[in-house]
Amino acid sequence: MSSSSAPSGLELRRAAAVVLPEAFKVLPVGPGPRFDADRVNPCFKPRPPASGRRLCIPYFYILGQFHSGAFDLYERISHHPSVAHRPPAASRFNGEVHAWEKMMWRGCDYGSCPRRRGAGAEPIPLPAALASDRGAVFGEVMGSGLSFTWGATHSLMHSTYTANMTACWQAGFRGPQQQVCYSRAMAAQSEWERSIGAGAAGQFTVPWLMRAVHGTSKVRMLAIVREPSRRLHSAYYFWPQYRRRYGLGGDGFVAYVQATLPALRDCFAAHGPRVCARSFEGLDQKYEQVYYHADQFFKGAYALYVDEWLRAFGKERVRIIRAEDYWATPYQTLASVFGFLGVAPLPESQLREIAARPTTYLPGSNATFAGDRRIANRVRSVPTAATSGGHTLTRVPEPMADEAAVLLRSFYAPLNAELAVMLEDERFLWADV
Repeated sequence: MSSSSAPSGLELRRAAAVVLPEAFKVLPVGPGPRFDADRVNPCFKPRPPASGRRLCIPYFYILGQFHSGAFDLYERISHHPSVAHRPPAASRFNGEVHAWEKMMWRGCDYGSCPRRRGAGAEPIPLPAALASDRGAVFGEVMGSGLSFTWGATHSLMHSTYTANMTACWQAGFRGPQQQVCYSRAMAAQSEWERSIGAGAAGQFTVPWLMRAVHGTSKVRMLAIVREPSRRLHSAYYFWPQYRRRYGLGGDGFVAYVQATLPALRDCFAAHGPRVCARSFEGLDQKYEQVYYHADQFFKGAYALYVDEWLRAFGKERVRIIRAEDYWATPYQTLASVFGFLGVAPLPESQLREIAARPTTYLPGSNATFAGDRRIANRVRSVPTAATSGGHTLTRVPEPMADEAAVLLRSFYAPLNAELAVMLEDERFLWADV
C-alpha cells in the first residue's frame, strides 16, 4: 500500500474481501498455497460452501496503455501455443472497463447509474485449454489498467466517498457551496479505508487489490507505453468529445493542452503529483470541473502509477515496454515478452510468423484503439474543414503544433525522467522520438 509499510497478507486480503466479496467467497484462504501447484496458471478448488469444477483467474495482465497497441500485443501473445484465449463465454473487459475497476457508464458520478460496466474480479471455470495442458495460461488485456485514476476506480474502491458526495449534493449544497462536500467525502473515505484495515488515506489502490487476490507467485504484469505527448495527441483525435469541445484541427489540440495544463500544475503544487494522479477530481471542485478530469493527460504520467505496481508485485513480475520498440522490432520484443511470461521459446520461423501478423484494430467511439499506427504515425492527409458544427468524423490528425509539443514535453519530461530511473532504462526518456 505505501512504500514504508505494506500490510501483511492477511490484513490486505481482509480489506480486499470487503471490496470483492463474491471473489473471496470462493478464493482459498489460510496460510497454505492458494493455487494448484502443478499448473502454471492460477487455478483452485472453490472453498466450501461453494462447489463445482475448478476455477481460474488470469496468469498475466496487459495493463494498457491506450493508443499504444495493447490489444494488438495481446492478440499476438495469444498465438503462442501455451497461451489460451479467454473463453468467449467469459466476460471480457475492453478499454477503460475491466475486472478491477467495476466502471460505470459516464455521466452518473454522484447519482444513480443506469447500468454496471465490468463484473468485478470474478474467477471463471477452468478453461478446456488449461484442463488439457497444465502448462497453459490465459491472460486479460485492459486499455487503461496501468493508470488507476480516480474516475476509473471510484465505483469499486471509493463507494464511501461517492455516498457522501451524493448525500451532500442532495442536502442542497450546490454551486460554490458544494466545495465543502469534497473534504467531507474524502475524510469519510479515508476513515472507511482505515476501518477495513486498508491503511492510511490513498494507500488502497488497484495494484494492492490485485495483489490481495493473486499474491505474487503466479502472476505477470505487462504494460506497453508510448511517448506521452504523442499518445495524448492520438487520443485527442480518437475520442470525439475532445474535438467537439475544442475543435477538429491542430488549433483545437493546442487549446485543449492550454486549457488543461494549468489545473494539473496547480494540483501538483498543492497536493503533490501522486495524490493528483490518483484522486484529482475527488480533491476539489475546481479540479472536478476540468474537462473529463484531465484523464488523457494522466494516462501518460506513467511514473505516477508504475511505482505502485512495482511495490505491489516486484520488478521481476512487472514489465514495461515501449510501443516504439514494439512497432520497430516486433520479433525481438515478442521474444522478450514470451521470456518474461515464462512460456516456452518458439522456433524462429514461428515467432517471425506471429510478429508479421496483421495489426489488430478495435475501432469504435468507446473501444480502445490498439495498433494505433494507422492514425498517429502516418498522417495520410489533412482533412478539409467541416461544413457543420461539431463535426468529429475524421480520425486523421494534423501534425502536432510546435506550441503544444513544447508545452507537453515540458510537462512530461520530469515524469519521464522519473520513470527512466525507476526502470533503470534511459529509453523511457524518449530522447529518440
